[in-house]
Amino acid sequence: EHGFQTSEITFGNNLMQGNFITDFGKLNRMFTVVREGNSRELYEISQKLSAYIRHTIAEKNVSVWIAQRNGRTKDGNDLTQSGLIKMLNMSGGKNFSESIKQLKIVPLTISYEYEPCDDFKVQELYLSSLHSKYVKAPGEDLTSILTGITQPKGRIHMSVGKPIDKELVEIEKISNENEKIKLEFLRQQIQKAKDQPNLSLADFIKPTGGDFIGAFAVSIHGIEEHIKKFEAEHDDYNKIILQALADRLAEAFAEVLHERTRKEFWGYTTEEHLSTEELIEERYLGIRPAPGYPACPDHTEKYKLFKLLNATENAGIILTESLAMYPASAVCGWYFAHPESKYFGVGKIGRDQLEDYAKRKDMPLDEAERWLRPVLE
Repeated sequence: EHGFQTSEITFGNNLMQGNFITDFGKLNRMFTVVREGNSRELYEISQKLSAYIRHTIAEKNVSVWIAQRNGRTKDGNDLTQSGLIKMLNMSGGKNFSESIKQLKIVPLTISYEYEPCDDFKVQELYLSSLHSKYVKAPGEDLTSILTGITQPKGRIHMSVGKPIDKELVEIEKISNENEKIKLEFLRQQIQKAKDQPNLSLADFIKPTGGDFIGAFAVSIHGIEEHIKKFEAEHDDYNKIILQALADRLAEAFAEVLHERTRKEFWGYTTEEHLSTEELIEERYLGIRPAPGYPACPDHTEKYKLFKLLNATENAGIILTESLAMYPASAVCGWYFAHPESKYFGVGKIGRDQLEDYAKRKDMPLDEAERWLRPVLE
């Protein structure tokens, strides 16, 4: 009536069950989103999906409907997933703002006072809240689709959010006021077998721009007065136990924050369901190396991390002259989400890299040598 085309709609491949659903999807201009694969495969799938969506919007001039999270009957959290924005930006250029503006994204929330699939989702949502992976019964998706199509919904509410373009204007305003901070990483120089690369953490960031690195700093406060009390009482046992407990809590804090970053803040592994043992074995996608540790042995990069986070004001953590952290039960580091990112040790480096590194950091050579002495040949 008004000359507008209907939107193209994303449709998970897990829902393509039977000829009827496939034909129904085609009639409604749905295109398939593949949800299975290893880390590399999912990364490539995201690249292709991003390119197709950008082509559809920018060149075909057709809108695209993307239902984020778990589709029908979610947990009520309808904040735009940052992982979704990252996927869409994969096909853009170096300028993040211009890349996202081209897509003209508008958040839209649809809710129902009565939803015919409620009963099917209660168990899944409950188990998900317990961090247990819900395994669907054969045909459950098909039943859910048919029920949603054929059964009535009660009192539908639609709420249109502010276009993301408007948010980007505010982000650009803030970004223009902020000083750019350049991070530096060392590279392995050890002799390796053929076809084995000498790694640097910089390898896990896209060199052409449009990629992200995260930072974190967490700590446990409040044990100092108890430590002094135990010292006054010459109670070494309880002093050591309390310090060890605080250290474990800080590490647990870092683990929880990293999980929320993967599943919520960045949202690149929203379907992750790992057991405690799997978390300990670091089977998740991404890494969080800390300055001073084997992959980035230069403690002085903490200065930049603390400046980016304003960690002293926001987390109450102070850097000492030796770049230890106070309170002692504290953890800081970087977030990398590249599907092939992994922990490694830089190992020993040569004089040539030391001189180049000092030049890149605009640091006196003798000062760089002092901080990096443990890894110098």
